[in-house]
Amino acid sequence: MTKSENYLGKIYCSYGYTSEANWIVPLGFTLTNNIDEANVVVFGGGKDIDPGFYGEKVGPRTNAPSNRDKKEKEDFEHVQELRKEGKEIHVVGVCRGGQLICALSGGKLIQDVSNHCGNHYMSTFDKQKLTVNSIHHQMMLPYNLEKSKYKILGWSTNNLSSVYENGFEKPIWLPSSFKELEVVLFKDTNGLAIQFHPEMMFRRSGDQPTVKWMQTIFLNFFNKEL
Repeated sequence: MTKSENYLGKIYCSYGYTSEANWIVPLGFTLTNNIDEANVVVFGGGKDIDPGFYGEKVGPRTNAPSNRDKKEKEDFEHVQELRKEGKEIHVVGVCRGGQLICALSGGKLIQDVSNHCGNHYMSTFDKQKLTVNSIHHQMMLPYNLEKSKYKILGWSTNNLSSVYENGFEKPIWLPSSFKELEVVLFKDTNGLAIQFHPEMMFRRSGDQPTVKWMQTIFLNFFNKEL
C-alpha cells in the first residue's frame, strides 16, 4: 500500500524515545516532534516512576524519582486537555510508560516483584497464548479502580513473582482474581499500557505472533474497536 492509502497519523514520543514506536510506525504512521500534531503519544521504558504519582513513598528497591517524571506527566496531562477540547488522541505506554499510564489513570503500582527478567507466556482476552519478554521489577496494579475504568487484555499465564511489595513496606492486598498484567486498556484516559517490550521483539522479527497480535490490538484500540 502507498502512504496515501494507509496513512493514519503522527506519533509523538515523549522524552524522545522513538524506538518504542518502531512496531507502530509501519502500520501507517510518521513521527513528529510536536505533541500538538500527534494523534498517538508514546511513553517509553526506563527507570521507575515517582511513587508520589500513585500516593506512595519511595520503597527500598525503587529507583525514583527521575528527571523524566515531570516532563512525561506534563505530556500526559496535556494529552488529556487536548482530548477535553475534542482532539482524537491516544496514549501508548511500554514498560515504564505502561506503568506511568496506569498511575496517572488512577491506578497503583507494585513497587517490587521478582522473577521478571526473561521470557514467559502471556494469556490474552481472545484466548491466545503468546511469548513475551520481561525486563522489569515493578508492575501495574489497577485493581483499586472500578472495573468499568479498565480492561485487561493480556496477563502472565502463571504468576511468576514470589514477592509483591509497596512503598510502605507492608503486605499488598491482592484480589483473589489477581493476575500479573501485561496489557491493559484504560478507558477514561484512552491509554494502552503494555508491560513487555514489543519494540525489542519487532527488531528481532517483526512477523512473530506476539508482534502481530500487538499490532492488531493497537489498530483496534486506535479505531475504538476494543
